[in-house]
Amino acid sequence: MGIVSVVVRLRAEVKRERGGFVSCAPDLDVWSQGSTEKRALDHLAEAVRVFLVACFERGTLDDVLKECGWTAIKRPEASRKGHKKGLAISVEIPFRAAALCHA
Repeated sequence: MGIVSVVVRLRAEVKRERGGFVSCAPDLDVWSQGSTEKRALDHLAEAVRVFLVACFERGTLDDVLKECGWTAIKRPEASRKGHKKGLAISVEIPFRAAALCHA
């Protein structure tokens, strides 16, 4: 049995609201909140992880990503050009392989 972890790095936004902070991963339209900016970002990372795992388990991940405007790229290095520095979250999504896949 093998374990693979995929790390997704997403843009994040945090705004102060009454009594706390609201956080958002706009590229997936996932929202969360927390009493501090750090907690809001931690809660957002967990919400994104749960969201992506649920989409994967339902078999809808491709459709959801396409609906959010995502497209596959052939060379990841090309995506780094012109990337604006800003607030981001990294979300680890672990997968466990029950058996070997023979493709």
